[in-house]
Amino acid sequence: MGTGTTSSDSCRVGSNNYGELLRQWLSSDASITYERHSCSGDTISGLNSQIGKWGNMGTATVGTLTIGGNDVEFSDLVYYCVITPNTAHLPSTNRQYCLDAEKKANDYMDDSSTNGLRAKLKNAYISILQKSGRNDFDLFVTGYPKFFDEQTTKCNKASFHYWWSTKEIGFLHDPRIVLLTTDLRTELDALVTKLNGVIQGAIQDANNERDTYQVHFVDVVDRFSNGNHRWCEDGVADPEPSRQETWFFLSAWPDVNYDTTAAENSEVQALVSQGQIRLPDSSTCYEDLSSITTGADPYQLAMCRVAQEVADDPSGPQALRLNQANRAIAAGDVSSQDIPWYIATRQAKTFHPRSPGMAAYRDAIIEVMQIVGSV
Repeated sequence: MGTGTTSSDSCRVGSNNYGELLRQWLSSDASITYERHSCSGDTISGLNSQIGKWGNMGTATVGTLTIGGNDVEFSDLVYYCVITPNTAHLPSTNRQYCLDAEKKANDYMDDSSTNGLRAKLKNAYISILQKSGRNDFDLFVTGYPKFFDEQTTKCNKASFHYWWSTKEIGFLHDPRIVLLTTDLRTELDALVTKLNGVIQGAIQDANNERDTYQVHFVDVVDRFSNGNHRWCEDGVADPEPSRQETWFFLSAWPDVNYDTTAAENSEVQALVSQGQIRLPDSSTCYEDLSSITTGADPYQLAMCRVAQEVADDPSGPQALRLNQANRAIAAGDVSSQDIPWYIATRQAKTFHPRSPGMAAYRDAIIEVMQIVGSV
């Protein structure tokens, strides 16, 4: 999401997704057919729906998959633990929501029953193998990168707050601003490590159950850490959107080496054409989206949160900017700097990999494919 040009459907897939980059790398082989069934908001239930749409299983010998982040609701962790846009929340409220989100994720990953994440991942992998029906089909399942260097201290006074981000907080500061302390960075990276372990365990379970070796883990952690491509790397004063060596997005950050201006202008024009920025019902939207077991459209979730922020703090920064954006739309001012904050690619891409990060995923997959003998 956010890389190159992002699709306008509910899956919000960037044109530089690693599957497409892998297809391009393999393009010299004219016999290769490619199907994309990736969807940014998908949970395991959504994946199962995508498996049903898979059409070239009789000829495909390679599949790639990244799944699990939405199942542990990582967007909630980012929202409540890091960027905390809801200015009506007290610091203690956001911290409690953060702890609750961490506990929910940990409980799901710790659950060893058939309802736990490991068992559901295993069943999903097996479903893919069964749908393939080929003994020479290999499934390459990626893990997730850590987001931070946990050890550096320079970020201890920095913040990725949605409204008041800063490289170094002053002595007197709004207590709602969450700082990127070593403790917080360690908390979040530990969840990534744990999720990667669950994925590896599920892969082992799937291979053992089928008495085969068709599902393979692709570790991407070192691809991001070895080249100092995370946040809060030694000597880096984050947030620094222009640093091309950082391979993650924050909300308004540009992609690396790709000009997305035309795509964003098109999204702005679409908002202007509809007459105003429409928000969902703040009292019901989160519950409605949470009931979508296959996974919600990330943009709809982002706009639901905007609606909640406006309802909770009618005179706060979100409400003020929304009003300014709608006034600009009414005036036909497509050059307004307020409107782009409500387009899909800006709202929902936070903490997703930029294009070089997607290339790192591709390269990690190729390395494992070569080890296995798939290429």
